[in-house]
Amino acid sequence: MDSIVYYILIGISAPLFFIWRAIFRKFIKNEITRVIATWVTAIISAVVIYACIIIAYLYVLQYYPNRNFSRNEWISNPEKRYELSEDLIKSKLLIGKTYSEVIQLLGESASDSDSSEIYYNIGYEPILLNTHPSILSIAFKAGRVERVTQSHE
Repeated sequence: MDSIVYYILIGISAPLFFIWRAIFRKFIKNEITRVIATWVTAIISAVVIYACIIIAYLYVLQYYPNRNFSRNEWISNPEKRYELSEDLIKSKLLIGKTYSEVIQLLGESASDSDSSEIYYNIGYEPILLNTHPSILSIAFKAGRVERVTQSHE
């Protein structure tokens, strides 16, 4: 752990110590027991609060909006297509469309046009330790879109 963590824990523990001391003063009459309970409770609650702060921070870092699909947004901002992909999948907008209809709507794909599946790079989702772009896979059966999925490479 970096030394800054200790300073943060001390900063959190100090006010907690006084809060717990005031609470325990009412309920614990033995002074030694009260001091030990106050210190232990202040330290444990400081660690719990610090962990909650870190978890909340990581959650905020990974947040991104899920927007309604817009062809203009899709074409003009390929690095943030992941924000549009969930709506594209859930709305089943592509299901039943032909290859040419998909290309007309989404533009040229990142894969070979002769395959039964085409792929679109949809950018890097803000997911912890994400080192690869996410991919939108569109599978065809009998010349029509059968399935649309999203994956992380």
